Amino acid sequence: MVTPRLLITDDDRCLRQSLAEALRRSGLDVATAGDGDEAIRMFDSDEVHLLIADFHMPRVNGLEVIRHIRSRNLMLPCILMSAELSDAIKKEAEQMRACGVFPKPLRLANLRQTVMQSLFDTYGWKLV
Repeated sequence: MVTPRLLITDDDRCLRQSLAEALRRSGLDVATAGDGDEAIRMFDSDEVHLLIADFHMPRVNGLEVIRHIRSRNLMLPCILMSAELSDAIKKEAEQMRACGVFPKPLRLANLRQTVMQSLFDTYGWKLV
């Protein structure tokens, strides 16, 4: 079986690294990007199975990254997170079929559960 590869995109380096380390301990391969522009470049050149993106980032926000993924007809699971979630952001994320929208500060157990369930629902991968 392929080791699922996640991409975590957040301009907060400490949060990005903390999430990456926590999800690596769950047996996942995790790549990181410091902003949405870098994330889009990675999607265009690397294999990624799931995206976790912050909404508020310089240049390209998390919803724009998801929009880019959907424009390429990729149905990979996408999770959006933000310290300032409005109803409009939640609604747009739902319209783009985000599998989760999380407020910051994150509850790691909830995020991990959504990641694992999304990988199972999308690819049939059952991870422990």
